[in-house]
Amino acid sequence: MGLFFERYFFMPSKPRFYIQRKVFFFCFLILFLLIIKGTAQTNSLSIQAEILLSRLALSGEGLEQVSQNQNNPQIAAEKLLEYFRRRNAVNHPIDRNLITSSKGKIASEKDFETANNALKHIFVGQPAYPPYFCGEDIDWGTRPVPDNEWVWQLNRMSFWDAMGKVYWHTGDEKYAKA
Repeated sequence: MGLFFERYFFMPSKPRFYIQRKVFFFCFLILFLLIIKGTAQTNSLSIQAEILLSRLALSGEGLEQVSQNQNNPQIAAEKLLEYFRRRNAVNHPIDRNLITSSKGKIASEKDFETANNALKHIFVGQPAYPPYFCGEDIDWGTRPVPDNEWVWQLNRMSFWDAMGKVYWHTGDEKYAKA
């Protein structure tokens, strides 16, 4: 096999055929690798969808189509996405229908302070203590005071509410992207 492979693809019996064979082999190899990669990606997505579906309670109202397609994780995941896009029973802190009329009326000065501090990685873990800079690359386990509650409060991400309100108030993307 090795001799045939070597002769067919790499031994130049005639230069023109040699180049054609190399080009054919190269194209075949690229195509083969792309097919393998695509199959692996599809399998990976299917496995991820299967794991996600196994962790959800699919007995709720509106999830019937997701539940019916559990044997096909790809379709079930598409149905789940469709469910999330169409549901309307979620209570948001701000009525999305009032976006234009509520601009500039949502966030308080405290919200602005909290959101701007969060952009600078300055957080209040426990309200009993002053704000603390948690590093350029935020250290979520930092303990500026000998109180575990500080870390627990920090990781509850209470600043997200303020950032959401300030984003809604200003429309400034920096609060949404942070």
